[in-house]
Amino acid sequence: MSEPDEPGTQDAPGVVRTTRRSSTLGALRAAMADILAQSDTGRNTLAGSCAGVPEHSGRAGAGSEPETADADTIRPAKAGPWNADGSDVRPGQRRQKGARQKGARQKGARQTNGNRSNTTHQEIASLNVQTPEDPVRLVRAQAMSALARREYARVELRRRLLQKCADVEVVDTVLHELQERGLQCDHRFAASFLRYRAGKGYGPIRIRQELAQRGAGVEVVEQAFQGCGIDWRERAEEVRQRKFRGPLPETFQERARQFRFLSYRGFDVSDLGC
Repeated sequence: MSEPDEPGTQDAPGVVRTTRRSSTLGALRAAMADILAQSDTGRNTLAGSCAGVPEHSGRAGAGSEPETADADTIRPAKAGPWNADGSDVRPGQRRQKGARQKGARQKGARQTNGNRSNTTHQEIASLNVQTPEDPVRLVRAQAMSALARREYARVELRRRLLQKCADVEVVDTVLHELQERGLQCDHRFAASFLRYRAGKGYGPIRIRQELAQRGAGVEVVEQAFQGCGIDWRERAEEVRQRKFRGPLPETFQERARQFRFLSYRGFDVSDLGC
């Protein structure tokens, strides 16, 4: 950069201004030298303040050699966890630590399961404890359950209850109570049983035998037959028609075969009308 010419002065034609240019270039060189000197001083100061710190990358300052760090200072990068003090956890240590943790978990699980099983056994034992109950109430409940399904004679119901309760006095007490309340009645049982078996195609002889086997008295059975209102001759003919269809056969062998069937069903020969 050239300074402006002084007013009133002019150079001769063809004269080069070498003196002024030389002075300007010298000033520029001096300024650049100062800048370089200042930069070298700052770099040296920074390198001195960072002394003792290992450098892994980059170049050292101008005119200085790269510093070498000790092997103990620089630790090679390794994969895996680190301890609190910065040391590496070796694979053997990791396995031992994992085994200890697994053993602790298994021990805790065994203790939990043991406590749970003890509690379960205690609850089951408490449920299995049977409190004494009134035997009369138990027998009464069994008798009511049986009578809810169908009618029973006193003898038949007594035989059934004695299979579940060996105390005869308790069973007799319950049966007497049921009779007084009208929940058990031999007459009602005989009438119901007679209608049921007659509807199945059985005659009076077979029905009388079955009522006697179930404990119905003779008087009870006779009253049931007198009050049933069934014409046994017509009932025998209906049963024969359902089985053989058609009038009575003329041959002796075929007629005897039909008579045997009706006799097995409990009908009398006099009921056949022949």
